[in-house]
Amino acid sequence: MRTFESLKKFLIISFAGVFFLCGGFLCAEVAKENAVVAQENIQCSCGKFAFAECVSDIFERSKNSVIRVIGIVGAQEEGEQDSEAAQQMQPVLSGTGFFVSDRAHVVTAASIVSSARVLWVEYRGLSYAAECVGHDPATNIAVIRLLQPPESFEVVDIHDTDEHSLARIGEFAVFIGCRLDLDPAPALGNIVGKNISYGERAFVTTYLRSDIEICGGESGAPVFDLRGNLIGCMVAALPELHSSFILPKRALRRVYDDIIKLGKVTYGAMGIDIHAEYKMGIGQQIIISRVVHDSYAEKSGLQAGDVLVSMNSFTIKHREDLHNALFFAHPGSDMRIVIVRNGEPYEFTMKVDQSVAKK
Repeated sequence: MRTFESLKKFLIISFAGVFFLCGGFLCAEVAKENAVVAQENIQCSCGKFAFAECVSDIFERSKNSVIRVIGIVGAQEEGEQDSEAAQQMQPVLSGTGFFVSDRAHVVTAASIVSSARVLWVEYRGLSYAAECVGHDPATNIAVIRLLQPPESFEVVDIHDTDEHSLARIGEFAVFIGCRLDLDPAPALGNIVGKNISYGERAFVTTYLRSDIEICGGESGAPVFDLRGNLIGCMVAALPELHSSFILPKRALRRVYDDIIKLGKVTYGAMGIDIHAEYKMGIGQQIIISRVVHDSYAEKSGLQAGDVLVSMNSFTIKHREDLHNALFFAHPGSDMRIVIVRNGEPYEFTMKVDQSVAKK
């Protein structure tokens, strides 16, 4: 009996030793692999692995595209002249902007521009008069144009993207802003979330949330990844979370193109109500609850109870997918919609309606 118990203990100890030995070997291999991946992930455009050198390199290459935007707000009194002395007595808003075209178009925050009656920018120590091309309250984006631009300036590319390009959570972000009356300066942070809403505020598309805390003068600033590519534009501060919201480049491009063509941004609508249901083995589904009478959705053949599968290039699994599909669909265009009805797939083509003004 004692011999059997001794053998049993011996076998248990032996198996435990083998298990921990193999486990330690596997952990070491996983750690080694993760270190390689991490090293690849932090490699930046300058080919170096030091964050400080990456940030410095991106700043040096991008600083000549960043400007300070200044606007005088308030009604002009009768007979008042916009002299330099008079301007100094008026309420002033300031933010950051960046050149996005060779025609001296600048992207900045609508909150700085929309109520300004006098607008100018400061670039490399000089002031330049500007005018507002258009602004969009829904995304807090404005486009302005310098009336007599400097002889040379750098342009940030906002068009090398598509509808599905979005920075990843955990990705490093380099922000360049004009805080208060200081020169443009960089800050390093992370992308920490993706949001379609915040509190009771619903967004028109997915926003990126960063852990970069911004203050006066920094709204409208560009945000880059460690390769120097634009991630998006800083549009809102979250002081209670020491964070901020970034409008992604894919959305910025869509807003910019509309403003240049139309002077404003138009948004699409479908004429349906939806609800979400969870189905075992399938997951969440987005189902049409109601189709508005005489809407394009009704005319296309959509019905209550239809399960939305895809809209153009967007797969529909969550409400957020529907919001993004509509954001990138221009009013008057045709949208390809795939649904499931009574277990069978169907495809429809629906003309996109124009939504009411978003604020």
